[in-house]
Amino acid sequence: MVMGARIGWLALAALMLCTPAVAQPDAWEGTWRGELGDLRGGTTVLTLTLVSDDDTTTGVVTGFTPSTEIRLTRVVTDNDQITLEGATDSAFGPLSFAYHLTRDDQELGGDGHLTLGDHTFEVSLQLTRQRRADVPQPQVEPNINYF
Repeated sequence: MVMGARIGWLALAALMLCTPAVAQPDAWEGTWRGELGDLRGGTTVLTLTLVSDDDTTTGVVTGFTPSTEIRLTRVVTDNDQITLEGATDSAFGPLSFAYHLTRDDQELGGDGHLTLGDHTFEVSLQLTRQRRADVPQPQVEPNINYF
């Protein structure tokens, strides 16, 4: 019985000395929300979602057209710099973009260009990493027929 108790105490001590490896959160991964602005003063609300897997980062951009996600075709990260490229077909013709952004803690900002059909626009982006504050919930009008 004494031998079993010693083994038990040794096992408990070994478990207490072990510290689990805590994964470092990826500096790019997450949802970034903000605005894309053009030189004429127009703005578009965008959402950029990045996912990291091993050494690869992929993602999608939403906001150009309702309920359409544009998959990123190229993502290159280097310290605090990221280059994003994507393309899709839209109702107005082919849409493509390339952005060069700099990360400053929870903010991304920079310039790029957007091409829609035959027209190219110089744009700037300001995005902030944040959690969604308002989750849309279906609203039911209370009435007697509900029950």
